[in-house]
Amino acid sequence: MKITKRQLKRIIREEKAKILKEGSIEDGFSNGEVQEFEQIMGQLSELLDQAFDICGRDAAAKSYWYNTMQGCIEGSATMTPMVETLQMMTENLIPYEELDY
Repeated sequence: MKITKRQLKRIIREEKAKILKEGSIEDGFSNGEVQEFEQIMGQLSELLDQAFDICGRDAAAKSYWYNTMQGCIEGSATMTPMVETLQMMTENLIPYEELDY
């Protein structure tokens, strides 16, 4: 069975969201905030794919904005990518019982 790149990304996002949901609350960020950030990353990636399809997968568009923006989301860009921000948000866990509600 073959799956597309888009389907694979969606599966990875869903599985990662399940893992995050089962964990603690992150330092300065709730699990909900981390999950929302990750969902936004996925939505941005899907919107980029849609925009790229709409423009006819133009080679200039791919080299100029598609690859750069996708790299910022996925981590292949030379600047701080969103995936590093997500990792920072998930690394410093604090126990659930230490939260103030």
